[in-house]
Amino acid sequence: MMPFASSPHACAFFSSPEVQRRFLSRFLKEGIEGGYRVIYTTPPIAPAAVETQLEEAGIDVGQSCQTGRLMMQNWNVSYCPDGHFEPSRTLRFFDNQVRNALESGYSRVRFASHMEWAVADAQFADTLLEYEARANEARAQKQAVVPEVLCVYDASRFDAAFLTNVMRTHPFTILDGEILENPFYVAPADFLRERRARRAGSSRVGLAPWQLRRVTALMMAISEKSPSVSRLARECGLSARHFSRAFARSTGLPPHRWVLERRIDMAKRLLMDPAKSLTDVALACGFASQSHFTRVFSNRVGRSPGSWRRARC
Repeated sequence: MMPFASSPHACAFFSSPEVQRRFLSRFLKEGIEGGYRVIYTTPPIAPAAVETQLEEAGIDVGQSCQTGRLMMQNWNVSYCPDGHFEPSRTLRFFDNQVRNALESGYSRVRFASHMEWAVADAQFADTLLEYEARANEARAQKQAVVPEVLCVYDASRFDAAFLTNVMRTHPFTILDGEILENPFYVAPADFLRERRARRAGSSRVGLAPWQLRRVTALMMAISEKSPSVSRLARECGLSARHFSRAFARSTGLPPHRWVLERRIDMAKRLLMDPAKSLTDVALACGFASQSHFTRVFSNRVGRSPGSWRRARC
């Protein structure tokens, strides 16, 4: 079911509670039947309701808990035992659970955790991103058995910028049960370095390399209408204002100007081919028409495309 041979950490998003229940039940049952110790962190709702869902999926909850193959705990125990979330403490808590499983004779451990507890406090959500990256870093350094971890997020409870950052800390993403390699993923050291720089408020901080690559690729995808600043900001997990400042620091130009400069550069290369008409060049470079191209080119270069071409061909 899961690509844990290549990565032990995935985030999951579901379009409905029913789709989520089916997938999680299958994930937990597969682990129990495969000889794992399975540790399931749930919302602090009536345990009987959770047990009923698992029983309906064919999991013998009583027997699985009695033998130690299944452990169920609510998220206040796992993440916020005193009402506060501390990443280091939480990492130690789960490390101890892995150690206890190994001492009990289990060679493999599988976690599934609901993450909506972070909605309770904006600071929790911000610290959670650091925790997810540090968890990747810690697992990479372990020489013993590395646990398989599934973090379940209710996408309706978090904003788009936060969810983008969630994906940046998970090598794989699961959307309604479909397992996808995650193009947003960033190495833990890079993610943590970026977070520290942003928290420090450095005026010199621009976009991270992965962010710049992603947005410039989108911006250079030729069409009449460039992606909006808000769309580009979402791709980077930033606010529109923060993105615009960071982009300008990285490139020396605001996003709109950068797109125009790249299109003009592309147009100059195409104009060197006498076989291409001005209309062909205009459309290839994402301008709405030849007149639009001529107007923008003339404003930026100081002469019309035709005049510029005649001077060089």
